[in-house]
Amino acid sequence: MRNFRDKYLLTNSFGRAFVNFYYENSPSLAKYIAASETRRAISRIALTPLVYGVKFPIGVLIIMLLFVAVMVIRRRKKWPLKNR
Repeated sequence: MRNFRDKYLLTNSFGRAFVNFYYENSPSLAKYIAASETRRAISRIALTPLVYGVKFPIGVLIIMLLFVAVMVIRRRKKWPLKNR
């Protein structure tokens, strides 16, 4: 994640603003999350796709494209049945 921050976020004004916002607000948010096992579990689940997307962008892109292709194929196969 540090590499992503340094290589992509800190190279533009929007990214720097986001990093500054994160560093200002994350300690209080982290304390709130740490106070509950449920919040910790939800946070892990919510952040997992983001972490994998940053770590393996090509793999995640391929998975997303395959998912979209499957959905399109399923929708096209069901389309004639709706018109009957």
